[in-house]
Amino acid sequence: MTFLADALLDELQFRHPGWVSEVDFSAAETVSTRKRLLGNAATDGSPVLAYHMSATGTVDQSSGSFRLLARESSR
Repeated sequence: MTFLADALLDELQFRHPGWVSEVDFSAAETVSTRKRLLGNAATDGSPVLAYHMSATGTVDQSSGSFRLLARESSR
């Protein structure tokens, strides 16, 4: 599992990994870290989890953006 913590503040940042917010201390480092974490998860197929995500799942990467393939809930 890849724990993204606050590397993503909104699920829209999967599609737009270059989007940053005022709370990001270093925009360039934030984007670089986010892309690296998401790229690694897409490559190795590990599930991802973050504070600001509504679901866990795996990551698909295409043309410089990502998308969350949400895992079905077992509830």
